[in-house]
Amino acid sequence: GPLATVYFPINVTAITGVQRKVVNAVAEVMKNTDKEYLLTGWADNYTGTDKIKAKLRKDRVNGVKKALVRKGVEEGRLDAQINDGNLTNFGAKSASLDRAVTIQVAK
Repeated sequence: GPLATVYFPINVTAITGVQRKVVNAVAEVMKNTDKEYLLTGWADNYTGTDKIKAKLRKDRVNGVKKALVRKGVEEGRLDAQINDGNLTNFGAKSASLDRAVTIQVAK
């Protein structure tokens, strides 16, 4: 599973509140290793248009990547991608769990 998951409210790409603390804590762990990481941007597939969802995925993952770099993680160790699927398969009632960026050790 992922090292961490950063969640976002609907139609939001800014990292706020508790999620900022998650990013900061993960950055501290990441700085003290030489591992490479894969960041994946997600958006729920229950709301919005495909164009909006693609932009949300891209902006979310790029925002998390920039925040990690600002906290001292080497940019070259971070690979950012998006995924057009749902992060979970729990359905529309759990759409908020699909609005996220996952951070995992690259394989």
